Amino acid sequence: MLAVASALGLYPMVDRLWLFLYLWVFIFAFVFLSAIRLGTTGAKAERLVTRIVTLLIAVVLILSFRNFPDYGAGAEWTLVPGNQANPLIAYVQKNIQPGETLYSYAAANLIVEYKNGYNNDTIGNGSTDNIIWGTPLSSNPSTTSASVSAEVSRITNTAGAYVLFYHCYPPLSGDPFPDMITTDLQKAGYMDLVLEDYYTPLYWFTQDMAKVKAAAHLDAPSLMTTQGTISGTFVLTNTGKTVFSADGYGSMTLTISRPGDDGPPVVSVPFGQEILPGGTGQIDVDVDGLAPGTYDADVVFQDEYSLSQLGTAPMTIEVT
Repeated sequence: MLAVASALGLYPMVDRLWLFLYLWVFIFAFVFLSAIRLGTTGAKAERLVTRIVTLLIAVVLILSFRNFPDYGAGAEWTLVPGNQANPLIAYVQKNIQPGETLYSYAAANLIVEYKNGYNNDTIGNGSTDNIIWGTPLSSNPSTTSASVSAEVSRITNTAGAYVLFYHCYPPLSGDPFPDMITTDLQKAGYMDLVLEDYYTPLYWFTQDMAKVKAAAHLDAPSLMTTQGTISGTFVLTNTGKTVFSADGYGSMTLTISRPGDDGPPVVSVPFGQEILPGGTGQIDVDVDGLAPGTYDADVVFQDEYSLSQLGTAPMTIEVT
C-alpha cells in the first residue's frame, strides 16, 4: 500500500505513514476474532462463533467499500484533504515565471513540501526563492483580523503571486480564513481563479493590470443592426489563463454604449455562466429603438476591469 501510494504520488509522507494503521488494525482484529473462536468449547458453539465472525467481517467490508465509487468520483461528502492540491502544484511548477511568487496557505504547506521537495523554497525553473510559506492564523476573535492582514500583506508585497489554498469545503474543513484572505485580496488588487480541483483553488493575484492573466475575444458572427436594432448572439472566448466567474466578483457583463458617452450603457446583459480557459460563452441580445450611429460593445468584469482596459479594443457596431 505504501509503495503504491508513493509511486502514484497521491499522498504526502505524513498521510502515507498513517496507512500502517490499516495493516495493524486488520492484523490484531483477526487475531482477536480468531482467539474468540478458538476459545469456545464444543463444535456447535465454535460453528456459531465462526458464522458471527464471518458476518461481522462481511458487514465491515461492505460498509467500508460500498461507497468507494463515490469517493473515486470526488463526491462532495467523501472528500478528504490530500490529492486535490497535486494538479495545482504541478501547474505552478510548469507555468510560474521569473519574478512571480507562490503563496502556500498554511494547510497546504505539507503537500507543497512533499510535491516540490523538502527544504526547497524554489518552485519551477526559478533561480531564486519564490515560495511564501503561509503561517497558521489565529482563531482568537480579538486577533483574527490582524492575523489575516499579516498574511495578506505578505502577498500584496510581491510583484504577483499564485495563491494556493487547500480543501476549502466548509462542511469538512470548517476553515473560515481562505474566504477572508480572498476577500481582502480582491479589495487590494485583482484576484482571479486559475484552477480548482474539488474545492481546492489556485488564484493569481496582482496589483498591476499589465500582469493580469485574463484575456478574451468578443465576437458576434451574425448580428442585425438595421432600423435601430441590435439583435443577435455575442460570443465571448476565454483566451487567457484564468476562469471567468458566473456570478459575483469577476463575473462578466456585456455592455453596449455610444463612444464618449459617460452615462450608463444602452445595453447591459450578464453572461451568467462560467467560462474556462479556451472555452466560450454566449448571450442573445435583442434591443430596438436605438438612434442610428456607432456603438461600442465591451465586456466588464465585476469589481475588476473591462476587456478594453486589458488591451482589447471594443467591438464596433454600426446601427442604421
